[in-house]
Amino acid sequence: MGRRQHHTVRPPHPLHLARLRVIGRQPILTSAYFAANYPPRFGVRWAPSADAFALGPEQGPPQWEAGWKDTVECPTDTITRVLVRWPAVAELGFDPDAVIPVPPGAVAVSPGSDAEMTDGMTEPAEIRGYVWHCHNLDHADHDMMQRIRVQP
Repeated sequence: MGRRQHHTVRPPHPLHLARLRVIGRQPILTSAYFAANYPPRFGVRWAPSADAFALGPEQGPPQWEAGWKDTVECPTDTITRVLVRWPAVAELGFDPDAVIPVPPGAVAVSPGSDAEMTDGMTEPAEIRGYVWHCHNLDHADHDMMQRIRVQP
């Protein structure tokens, strides 16, 4: 499964996701991207494609970045394309898509839909799936830790 991350703010972000390989990177014109896709308020999921704002051809990864890894550097003003290998349930020994109830007294927050929003975040009663997050630790508090559900 391919994944595309476009990064438009400084500094570069090291993103952690399962096993992945860098396919390539492509610079984008960030000012035009934002002019055409004004960001919504905090907590609203927003990921319009940046492909139309690419400034040139995709470049393959440098040699040191060509193998499998679990973290990828996402430079500013760049689309980073990766290929992700999702392990099978048998390999993991558990089902990452199984519903996990949030225990009483614990809090799991997630950006919700506009209909669910009060302060931009919702508190789901259950969680499931994989997680991607930024390795700049303070970014987990700024919507840079999200669940990904892999579905056929």
